[in-house]
Amino acid sequence: MEDTTEGRKIQAEVRLLEAMTLAIAQSQDFHTALGEALRQVCEATGWKYGEVWIPRLDGTALECSPVWYGSTNNLEKFRKLSEALTFPHNIGLPGRVWSSKQPEWIKDVSNEPDSIFLRCQMALEPGLKAGLGIPILDSDRVLAVLVFFMFESREEDNQLVDLVSGVATQLGSLIAQKRMQEVLKTQARVLESMVEGVNMCDENGFIFFTNAAFDAMFGYERGESIGKHISDFDANSSGENAWLIERINQQLQIQGSWCGEFKNCKKDGTPFITYVRISALEISGKKYWICVREDITDRKIAEEELQTSKRRLANLIDSLPGIAFSCANDPQWSMKYLSEGCLDLTGYKSEELLGDGISYNALTHPEDLPKVLNAIKEAVSKKQPYVVEYRINTKFGLEKWLWEKGRAVFDEKGEVRGLEGFITDITDRKRAEEALLQERNFVSAILDTASSLVVVLNQEGKVIRLNRACEKTTGYLFDELRHKYFWDIFLIPEENKQVKAIFEDLQAGKSLNQHENYWLTKDGSLRLIAWSNSVLLDADGSVKYIIATGIDITDRKQAEEALRQAERQYRSIFENAVEGIFQTTVNGHYLIANPMLARIYGYDSPSELLSALTDIEHQLYVDCNRRAEFMSLVKERGAVWGFESQVYRKDGSVIWISENAYALYDGEGRLVGYEGTVVDITERKRAEATIQYQAYHDLLTNLPNRNLFNDRLDLSLANSHRNHNKLAVMFLDLDCFKTINDTLGHAVGDRLLQLVAERLTSCLREGDTVARWGGDEFTILLPQIHSLQEVGKVAQRLVDAFKLPFNLQDAELYISSSIGIALYPHDGQDLQTLLKNADMALYKAKENGRNNYQFHIEDNNLQNSVKPMKKRKARSPA
Repeated sequence: MEDTTEGRKIQAEVRLLEAMTLAIAQSQDFHTALGEALRQVCEATGWKYGEVWIPRLDGTALECSPVWYGSTNNLEKFRKLSEALTFPHNIGLPGRVWSSKQPEWIKDVSNEPDSIFLRCQMALEPGLKAGLGIPILDSDRVLAVLVFFMFESREEDNQLVDLVSGVATQLGSLIAQKRMQEVLKTQARVLESMVEGVNMCDENGFIFFTNAAFDAMFGYERGESIGKHISDFDANSSGENAWLIERINQQLQIQGSWCGEFKNCKKDGTPFITYVRISALEISGKKYWICVREDITDRKIAEEELQTSKRRLANLIDSLPGIAFSCANDPQWSMKYLSEGCLDLTGYKSEELLGDGISYNALTHPEDLPKVLNAIKEAVSKKQPYVVEYRINTKFGLEKWLWEKGRAVFDEKGEVRGLEGFITDITDRKRAEEALLQERNFVSAILDTASSLVVVLNQEGKVIRLNRACEKTTGYLFDELRHKYFWDIFLIPEENKQVKAIFEDLQAGKSLNQHENYWLTKDGSLRLIAWSNSVLLDADGSVKYIIATGIDITDRKQAEEALRQAERQYRSIFENAVEGIFQTTVNGHYLIANPMLARIYGYDSPSELLSALTDIEHQLYVDCNRRAEFMSLVKERGAVWGFESQVYRKDGSVIWISENAYALYDGEGRLVGYEGTVVDITERKRAEATIQYQAYHDLLTNLPNRNLFNDRLDLSLANSHRNHNKLAVMFLDLDCFKTINDTLGHAVGDRLLQLVAERLTSCLREGDTVARWGGDEFTILLPQIHSLQEVGKVAQRLVDAFKLPFNLQDAELYISSSIGIALYPHDGQDLQTLLKNADMALYKAKENGRNNYQFHIEDNNLQNSVKPMKKRKARSPA
């Protein structure tokens, strides 16, 4: 009997293994193979759910594989929750199987504590009971852990455990082979995709693999190079190849790798150079070479051309009349290279000044060395070239001036490696410049001591020289104007033609009297100059330079004109000012008034104003106290700006004015009066009042809007709290207003709202507030009420006010209203609460058939109802 059972077990295991082997062989990747194996095991052995746990690469925990099997749809949630879990060694069923490498059976996972089965709560919903964990081993390494579940509780079935374990043992080998196949395919794809040429050969040098890049590099068709010896691809003689191959073999045995350059030959005989990296590989006791080649022919050619260019450049530098140099980054900037010109320039051979020899800095004049070092330091910090001129003492004691241009050389990290540059002899130039400078300084001293303006122009009219008096007058420095046309800088367009004509006459040799013209200075101002001109001739008698000497007469002319214009200008400003100008005594008598002030106050002339207004405090200001405030501010500050007041015009009308004024004092410092200006700001005040009104009123009904209502309600609440008074807040809504608006049009609806506003206002006390809240809703504030009956009378009066028809477009319209009422402090002690409770009372009035009013009642059923909030838009104070 046992033999029969064992036989059936072996047969089942064989059939299952055959099916899995076929499925795994047909699978395209590792995960597909694993999924097929899982499905075959579950369906063959009766498990309803199966999952796979894979070790992480770092070996710290198991992760849920995307591969799983489920026989019913209700396992999706359990699967999704499991995907987020990981199991370290000895934690949970997968972790224990991973650590022990032995199967583990759990009779009913839903009854186990969390310490045994972490997912017991998760397993309750799909109804998972019996569980089994099986390791998949390759040798002694766990490739994966399979976990299976059934829907019924079950004692451990050793026969089933043995069957699944036996299959798992075979499965480990099959899956390991499948994973190795994937790895080999991946490596083959990597080799095939490499841009370098790759070939593999045996230890004797015969090739058995090449990638596409290798065949393309040597000009062979794919596969054509298989079986050839590596010497068939080299340009060396066979003797050299044999020696080289032997040397490579020796190094591979010692170090396992070799790299170097080969002279190769393409299939068509073309030679080229490759850089080869060879690694030794041993598989099943046999040795192989893996060779990776890079074509470096172009690089080698470029290196040869670079060396040729360097030789040419060195020859060129050595032939230059100066020194090309390179120095190290040390405190002395020691020379590392000096071209052959060093001997002619310094008297030293270049090798005498290199390295630890004579320091080049020792040749530099002591007064100039700090300047040279600072120039280098600044250039290095800014990563810019430097140019510096300095003196040296040659080997033979001669002093020479040198010009040096250099730059810092940086490495790939941005560190300074040294300096390189060029030095040339400028001694002759410096001597010529010194002589020229002395002569120029002599002439400049003469010109700059002259107080007159001196300008020297060449025959084209360009500025060659001008003295310091010109610089001071125009604001330009000479260097800004050098070689620029005189008329482009200084002349105004209106005088350009006239001055050019004078210039042409001077060139023609004509003698001219003095003339005047304006100069345009750098800041845009004009200076009037009186000129005298003379010419300097060259050897052939032609005009070479024109010298103009001038005197600035601007201030004198302006003073003369100022005397003539002062009276006219002041009178014109006074008579035509757009502001009122006045002068008054301390006692309030007008002494001076211009025409605009008379017009502002409504008088026909200033003289009429002066005779009529003799008491400013009582005749002019609407508020007599403003005159005293005006005088107090002037005394305190010395002046007033923007002093706004209401004043009477001649006809008795009231306007707003703004005054700017300051105090007048006599020679002894006593206050004698006031002087200032007046502006009519009546229109501005009206505009401000309009803006203020519109901000707090509804433009359709002219009732207070929501903002003003909220302000008044806040004030009334504060007053009621302070005085222990009561107040009432009402929400009034027009019944069926939307129907009227939709059928008769918005114009009729707007007019109806205006009539409703008038009627509501007529029903209230003085001090009550009715506001348009929005649409057809109105809010009403009744401050200082004494009883509920008093509020009820007002509410009834409002309801009754709608019994009479509204006359619109020759038609009578009837409309009713519903009112909700909340009382302070009973129904709320703040604005939001009162408005909310009044709204709830309004809703109750609507429910009671409209055309009535209702007080807010603390009713739990009503308070807890969400119906008002659903049916009506929630009101807020803003």
